[in-house]
Amino acid sequence: METDAPVPVADPFLILADDWPGAWDALDFERPDDWREVAAELAWDVAAVCGAWVYLEAHHQDRARTASLRRRAQIVADTLRDDLPFMVDVGPSSPAGPGQPQLPLLLGDDPGLERLSDRAGDMSWRTYFALPLHLRTDLVLQRTAATLRKVWMAERGIEVAGDGSTEEAIHAIRERFGPAIDFADIQRWVADREREDRDLVDHVGGQVALQIECLLRKQVPTVLPLVEEGLALHLEDAALGAALHVRVDGAGRPVGLCLVSYDGRPRAVLTTSGEPETDLRQLVAAVGS
Repeated sequence: METDAPVPVADPFLILADDWPGAWDALDFERPDDWREVAAELAWDVAAVCGAWVYLEAHHQDRARTASLRRRAQIVADTLRDDLPFMVDVGPSSPAGPGQPQLPLLLGDDPGLERLSDRAGDMSWRTYFALPLHLRTDLVLQRTAATLRKVWMAERGIEVAGDGSTEEAIHAIRERFGPAIDFADIQRWVADREREDRDLVDHVGGQVALQIECLLRKQVPTVLPLVEEGLALHLEDAALGAALHVRVDGAGRPVGLCLVSYDGRPRAVLTTSGEPETDLRQLVAAVGS
């Protein structure tokens, strides 16, 4: 008799993350009084990994590629963290790093920084903050494009001089491979990477908005539910109830993380590393590193 019941996972090297050390550790989110302190509360490593997860899965067999994706997602996360009040549209621009200049027409106290106490704690603001982050995509790309481009050019052993513009990247590729490579192929490859960068900005922004909601609602999220809910923002399997698993080697050491779909099918295993006692948060942060 046929049934629609999920097929159980039979892989002895896959351990349900619910049972892994640290899966239910609380993240120390504490709602501060000042928006400028919010960035210090968020789990930026989790946001970077969850934001890049779908791309890490797509290239899980290529160590150099996954390392590049992980690094690029972290660059995006760091850029959002440096100027978070402005990015979520609650205050003026006050970038923390020398590479992010003060934007024109924005004064330090005009408009004033919104008081965090004006945000009710019993309402959902995920959409409210995800939208400003989405609308800031072009700005984040403007601030990070040259750095991101140099990272994915380095995947092919190519160093980009100058400001790392698209034109310089294309020129460097032609210099590296010579006239034998088709110019249209170069343009297509560069355009694919730039599209990927844009998606990373949007996906990491969604993760940040999710965490801001938890903070404003004074929730105390634990590691596993935060990761699985974060993945559900961009992965249909996760939204339908896929469960995170840890892959271990013969000695019980963790070597990867993967989602197992609601119907029992394991998805791609993302490389991580640790010891049997390494907690889940650390394993997530180590993905692709």
